[in-house]
Order: sequence, then C-alpha cells, then structure tokens
Amino acid sequence: MTAGATLQVPTNGLYHVIVDMDNNTIIIAPVDWGVNIGSGIDMEAGAFSKTSMTFTLENVEKASTGTFKYRYGNGWKIELSDGVKVNTNLGKDGGKLVPGGTDIPIERGVYTIKLTWTLAGGEISNSFTDNVTLTEELPTLNPADFVYSLIGDAIGGWGAGDDIDFAFVSKEGNNYTYEVENVTFGAGEFKVRFDHDWGKNFGLGTEDGNVFSLVNNGGNIASPNATISKVQFTFEWDEEDSVEVNPTLTLVP
Repeated sequence: MTAGATLQVPTNGLYHVIVDMDNNTIIIAPVDWGVNIGSGIDMEAGAFSKTSMTFTLENVEKASTGTFKYRYGNGWKIELSDGVKVNTNLGKDGGKLVPGGTDIPIERGVYTIKLTWTLAGGEISNSFTDNVTLTEELPTLNPADFVYSLIGDAIGGWGAGDDIDFAFVSKEGNNYTYEVENVTFGAGEFKVRFDHDWGKNFGLGTEDGNVFSLVNNGGNIASPNATISKVQFTFEWDEEDSVEVNPTLTLVP
C-alpha cells in the first residue's frame, strides 16, 4: 500500500478485497462463484452491475443426500503471511450465508442454484442470499452399484488415483456390506469416501478397538500401521432419504 496511489482491476466483475495491515498489502481477488458438488462446478455470472449480481447453476445433479458450499477459485481460503487465512467460501450460520460457515444440506435430486450479491455495508452476510430449487427427482438408487473407497496418506495419498475401492459383498434386508482385502497401512491417516469424491465422505465418530463408527465429514482415522487382512465397510440404507445410516468400518487382522 502506498499513500495517494490508486488501485485498478483488469475487467469488470465482483472482487474480494483483502487489506493486510501487518504487511502493508492489499489483495484483490476476482470472484467467480462455484459450488463443491462433485469436484467443483462453476456458476454462470449474470449481467455485470455495481449494485447487484446473480450467479446461477442450472441442472446440477446431486447423486446422494449430502452438503455443499459456495466457493470461488475452486478453493477454500487465501493464505496470507504469518499463517493468517481468509475464507473464500460461504456456508450458513443461523440461516445466513457467512464466510467459512457450516456446510449447506442438500438432498438427492437435480437443482437450479442461484447466489445473489447485493451491495451492502456491514457483515458479509448482508450482501449474499441464495435460492436452491429442486427441479427434478432422481430414480431409486441401488447401493450395490455404489463405489466406496479408502483414501489417505496412510495408504498412499489424498488425491485422485489414490483410492482403494471396496467390493460389494452382500445385502441382508437394508444392510449392505463391502470389503477390501490385504491393505497395508503406513504412517498417517485415512477415511472412506463415495464415488472417488469429497462430496460425501465418512470419518471417525467413535472407536471401539478395531471397529469404527463413522459419520459423514467426520475426522480422519488414525492408521493402524499394519497390514490388515480385511477391511469391512457396512451401513443400513435409508431408501426414503437415500442416505447411509450407521456406517461402520471394521479392521480384521
């Protein structure tokens, strides 16, 4: 920052202005909103205006009940110096859209999603509203066709291609079982995720020896640092809400 100087942007649009007083720096980040459904989908910006702009996403399919957030730059935060981080995502708190807010619930279906920015002072929540409209219901799912996998640095990494897929084994009533055999866990942590994506993933709820009760978006599970002969993933399928109930992971030595 220099006294008396001016700031410029290259094109019309919505920008996030961050003032870092400790380092005498201004960051001006272009904001093209998207949602983290699947690997991340960009929203289409409406006509430019200095007072209000709407970002729209049509015919987006959510394959299962879960959550999402609005984010720009396909990321979650901008990291400044000295470990300070600025949120580049919007979740919800008390029904209002706020930076870094909690995940937004969304049921299975096809949606039109609109995020509207309106020029306003004060809290960021004063400037943003959204509308999520179900436009189409999806046919009944068959969990036997689902893909669940282990993922984490304990088995090689957290990125694409690092998944170890479970095989579907059996169905008894609404209880489904999946297994993967002979998994070597090294140092680190791991989770279970759905369809090789982070839109729905399962982490640690409670632990009882080699049996882990899982919760959606739960914490990472500590590595057993051993070769496990069988890793078993089970749950009860709730057909009405299309969601896994009481997901459980069992490590069989």
